[in-house]
Amino acid sequence: MRLAVTAALEHYTATFAEIILTSDEAQELIGDTEVRPILLWHALEECEHKAVAFDVYETVGGSERTRVWGMRIASLLLFSELVIQTTRSLAGDRSAYNPVRLLRSLRAFRHNPLFSPAAIARFRSYTRAGFHPDDWDSAEILERWTKELFDADGGQQVRSGV
Repeated sequence: MRLAVTAALEHYTATFAEIILTSDEAQELIGDTEVRPILLWHALEECEHKAVAFDVYETVGGSERTRVWGMRIASLLLFSELVIQTTRSLAGDRSAYNPVRLLRSLRAFRHNPLFSPAAIARFRSYTRAGFHPDDWDSAEILERWTKELFDADGGQQVRSGV
């Protein structure tokens, strides 16, 4: 079951990564700071390796049923942790707890590209019978961002505004 949950979480990270690499709105969320190229590189890495845990799971004979349950458990854990950590953050910084600002943030969250209807459909596709992470072709994304982030010799081009 642990490997099934790991493969499901890898699907989440790869989906988030591809959204970051393809959505201008998502890229605005990470801003234009010194860490931007590192975050984009990390997103590229997540896309490149999106099927590793899944392929290992299949190789060791993991069942479809357990894979689907792994996604259910991963989803429960991920979103429970999101709520818990958000609550802890608000409790730890009483100045951040402004009901009007909190409602505004929750409203804006509904329009976050990382949790858009398309993203949710993509997360859910994992539970489809016969699913494989490579069903979502990333070749163009990988090619574009490899060119954007690396020079001809393969060295990382560390610059803001990528």
